[in-house]
Amino acid sequence: LRVAKETATIENLFPQRLMMGISSGDRRADFHGLNVPHEQRAELFRDGYDYLQKVMAEEFPKINSPYGMINGANLVPKSTAPIPTFITGYSQQTMDWFAQNGDGWIYYPRDPYNQAHAIQEWRELVQKYHPGVFKPFIQPLHLDLAENPDESVTPIRLGYRVGRKMLVELLALYQEVGVNHLFFALFPSQRPIGEVIDELGQEVLPYFPAHIDAPERV
Repeated sequence: LRVAKETATIENLFPQRLMMGISSGDRRADFHGLNVPHEQRAELFRDGYDYLQKVMAEEFPKINSPYGMINGANLVPKSTAPIPTFITGYSQQTMDWFAQNGDGWIYYPRDPYNQAHAIQEWRELVQKYHPGVFKPFIQPLHLDLAENPDESVTPIRLGYRVGRKMLVELLALYQEVGVNHLFFALFPSQRPIGEVIDELGQEVLPYFPAHIDAPERV
């Protein structure tokens, strides 16, 4: 209920800008700290997902779930538009379940060739349960952007160290295998973050515009 209220508030302040990733969580210390049974996280995730969707979408919903009861009350504020909700990882569910539920899938970073197999299975299941519906595939990527723009690709944990020229080629490959949205995690960066963000914005992002032709990759 608190998540629903906070996300609806953000959506009112910044209409149609919020994309929400949700997951079951996995760290035992978190579950112990919240007094939530770790072994029940799969069932609790489904209950939480249903609760979240009902309280955000329905007017004066009637809810009786392990997360609480609502009868005669309404969420304020309501979002001005549906908030895209993306299942993260497997969340202790089957791929069939999150192909039926949620608006897209956020999966862990893998190399483009292995990621392609997961994306293909995802697309097939989405079309099975929601023919003609587009549900994007999203992934993070840990990035250590090298100062030398010509530096080749070196794998690091959950991503790569690479110069910007090869990064453009790498991102084009992810795009080709079906990644619709990719976001960088700059934790491993050896350079100042502001400097990296400026270089990405000026030298990489122009190759991947949303609605206009991109320059030729060199």
